[in-house]
Amino acid sequence: MGKIKILPENIANRIAAGEVVEHPASIVKELMENSIDAAASEIRIFIEEGGKRLIRVVDNGEGMDSDDVLLCFERHSTSKINTLRDLNAVQTLGFRGEAFASIAAVTRITMKSRDESSLYGTQVRVDGGVLRGVSEVGIPRGTSVEARSIFFNTPARRKFLRSTRYELSRIVVLVTHYAISYPGIYFTLYHDDKELISAPPVDHYRQRIYQLYGKNLMENLVPFEYEKEGLGLNGYLSRPGYYRSSADMLLTYVNQRLVKDRLLNRAIREAYHTMLPRDRYPVVLLFITLHSELVDVNVHPSKLEVRFRQPRFIHDRVRDVLMDTIVREKPLAEFKPTEGTLKKVSIHQPLKIEKEGSAQEEVEVLPPVSTQRLDLSEEETKSEEATPQVAVLGQYQNSYIVGIDRDGILIIDQHAAHERILYEKLWNGFTNRQLGRQALLIPVVLEVSSSQRLIIEEHLTIIREVGFGIENFGDRTYIIKEIPALLANCQIETLFVDMVDELEKELRTKKVEDIYQKMITSLACHAAIKANYPLSLEKMRYLVVDLFKTTLPMTCPHGRPIILRLSQRDLEKGFLRK
Repeated sequence: MGKIKILPENIANRIAAGEVVEHPASIVKELMENSIDAAASEIRIFIEEGGKRLIRVVDNGEGMDSDDVLLCFERHSTSKINTLRDLNAVQTLGFRGEAFASIAAVTRITMKSRDESSLYGTQVRVDGGVLRGVSEVGIPRGTSVEARSIFFNTPARRKFLRSTRYELSRIVVLVTHYAISYPGIYFTLYHDDKELISAPPVDHYRQRIYQLYGKNLMENLVPFEYEKEGLGLNGYLSRPGYYRSSADMLLTYVNQRLVKDRLLNRAIREAYHTMLPRDRYPVVLLFITLHSELVDVNVHPSKLEVRFRQPRFIHDRVRDVLMDTIVREKPLAEFKPTEGTLKKVSIHQPLKIEKEGSAQEEVEVLPPVSTQRLDLSEEETKSEEATPQVAVLGQYQNSYIVGIDRDGILIIDQHAAHERILYEKLWNGFTNRQLGRQALLIPVVLEVSSSQRLIIEEHLTIIREVGFGIENFGDRTYIIKEIPALLANCQIETLFVDMVDELEKELRTKKVEDIYQKMITSLACHAAIKANYPLSLEKMRYLVVDLFKTTLPMTCPHGRPIILRLSQRDLEKGFLRK
């Protein structure tokens, strides 16, 4: 007898269930999607023991007649695909025809459903894929699905379920994310009879976000919208000063389908490049609308992954729209005084303020500075809104420039400000092939380690392209004859070695195309003026003027804030005037 055999149906169903049902949240997802596809206006979800004991999803959708209730438990049964052409243009959330069969294979499931044309509803009970009973039942139009004892017949898989709290948190996050995408549906979630989510229908995504996440998040989000070339992008993104320690709020939807897509996540990261500190993530709610034939949702049984027909086009548009929104907004980090931050002080010695020039000198208001924006015309960039007026008052601790504008008091990190200025000048010069170089009167002779030599030799082209004229001088010795003109006053040996170390570190984890930006970031950081460095009032003014000429004056290339603003409202609150 041969070795090849056909698996029994019950074993095949359990294997298939493993692709669809990974944990209780997987069941909730499949049932919610069916309710949404059934045009339900209300979806109620009841959970016990984090979904391990019970999951019940009740909707007021179209419902099914008795024949369909029985047929839906068969593998590959679906009401949403008729021809191969339909598969290439899926417009519903559920379509694969495996959800109910897979859920029934590993749970004790009871389904009740009635459509508009039926006098009675139909109830079906299935235990571990085995039909246990069919009966009539009186219910309103819609569907109720109750799944008990997940993995009761596969104890090995049940052991891999996490704690009740963890499994419940997955379900809460999932329901929240779907509620955002469908603001017109009433979502409620209960756990052990305790209401966790109540989201009545609203008209707009903004109202739903406020409903689910509250005022604080909504105040830190900026809307964006784009529609061209058959592609629609809209949603909200966080200001650079507002970030999270995990990527759990990078929410991307394609035609209202929640997806996890590497292409979209990469586009988001690139849009926020140099605007966020390392290991910090923005909040982005991105809704993509495009023709269903331009995206393939039939990639994975969980339907969380998609494949775009034009991936490069989608990536570039998402990145550019998000970056343009951030640059246009140019938000400054707000200094939020907590209780006790602004408090009464006792001054035992007179406060001395030293200024350049005579004691009668008035604080000079800088002339309007034209702020570059990605998508504004020359006339718009000359508008009053785009040309902030800043009065420089002085320097604190030889590290921070203090000034005022019409919105409050500004505290500017001089190192971060100079770093941003140098970075943009170096980067623009590099990308436009107009990077100024300066020949050294006395070339710098540098001896490096063996590992550094390997890095230099392997990436000599990259090093030369960022402005260094360098030649091997025998074994581990190199001679530097040219440097970028902007770095003329730097300690060349230290700067070059640090750049090579940075290059070695980044090459372990980054693609080569990202290395140029990292190198230029490193150069700008090392060349910028440091903290504890005194500046004249004139130099402070020049620094502020140059800062506001940059594209992103609010963050340094590492993503840290450059400017903190203490608003009039903050002051009034601190002085108990409000």
